[in-house]
Amino acid sequence: PNPAVNNEINIYSETNLEEIQLINLNGQLIQQIQKPKAVNNTYQLQNLPDGFYILKMTSGGQSAAKKIIVN
Repeated sequence: PNPAVNNEINIYSETNLEEIQLINLNGQLIQQIQKPKAVNNTYQLQNLPDGFYILKMTSGGQSAAKKIIVN
């Protein structure tokens, strides 16, 4: 799992993401961002509550999920 620093996550992507979802281990959607804005191919999520999450990113009909820890 990737640890978050200062309750922030930086996501580097060479393609434009259509959606970012932060999901807790109970399957509850904590944060959802439609058409997020990138700065230098990096997306930033802030003010995240501490915990273990699944980060789901969607682009072009395809999705990827990563495990993250916010502490």
